[in-house]
Amino acid sequence: MNWRWALKVAVSAGLLGWLLGRSDLSQIWAGVGRLDALVVLGAAGIYFAAVVLTAIKWRLLLPEYPVWTLAAVTVIGNFYSIVLPGQIAGEIVKTYRLGKGRADAERIAASVVVDKFTGLLALVFLGVAGINLTALWIPEPIVIGLTALLLAAFVLMMSLRFSFMYALARRACAAAGHVVPSRLNISPHLLLFVDAWREFMGRPLTVAASIALGLVLQLLYIAVMMMIAARIGIELKMADWLWVFAVVSLAVLLPLSLGGIGIREGAFVGVLGYLQVPGELALALSLTIFALQILVASIGAMLDFSRVGKAPGNR
Repeated sequence: MNWRWALKVAVSAGLLGWLLGRSDLSQIWAGVGRLDALVVLGAAGIYFAAVVLTAIKWRLLLPEYPVWTLAAVTVIGNFYSIVLPGQIAGEIVKTYRLGKGRADAERIAASVVVDKFTGLLALVFLGVAGINLTALWIPEPIVIGLTALLLAAFVLMMSLRFSFMYALARRACAAAGHVVPSRLNISPHLLLFVDAWREFMGRPLTVAASIALGLVLQLLYIAVMMMIAARIGIELKMADWLWVFAVVSLAVLLPLSLGGIGIREGAFVGVLGYLQVPGELALALSLTIFALQILVASIGAMLDFSRVGKAPGNR
């Protein structure tokens, strides 16, 4: 595990160093310097509101948990998504922190996956909407990729609603028990996970509400990005911000670097460069957004180390 972590650090440092090395650092600093306290405080306020909304969205699937507990676990997950390779690491930590020692751990794990799927659907839907609303020509790979991902994510999320897919999943869970060492006794846990996923999918109003809140949540993040970008000197149409945000967010999900560092900056520079935005301004925007993420993550670190985010009933 250590060599993998070191490799991700090397990738992050290499990408970020290459981007900064080919940029005018004074222009990056000048872009960041245009931000004033009101914009920073406003962006931070929206960001923390998004954390609360994330917890409310998750609570649709786990109504027995208070919003505060889910919000605490969410910011803890944000911390680990930065210090561990890949954004998915944060979701794994959320599952572990909330589910450890609980009889409903498999249901919690399923709720994290379903919650992630509904958020992904909202993100990609906005990206596809932006592509269709913009007056610009968007490269075909982006159009096809976002559209295909939207359809694939929806089909995969809903697949267990179909009896044949549910039966296939249960057979796969049973087969896993023969592959994994028997002492781990993994099959029963996988079966409970599949059953919980299917149960969530049997609540269409809850799923629809989760997607709707996911849309609001993504729009809050886009609002933060637009506030910062406008102050830095980047002016784009709303439709373009929709697909730009989707592409950058999806790039950061790739487990290739530490906390998306380097990948995020490269995606911003590449996509905004296509829209004639100077690389230095794109880097100023990316690094400012990352600073906000670090602010939230630092709170998550404090909660985790003080064990405030521990779910009730865990020992």
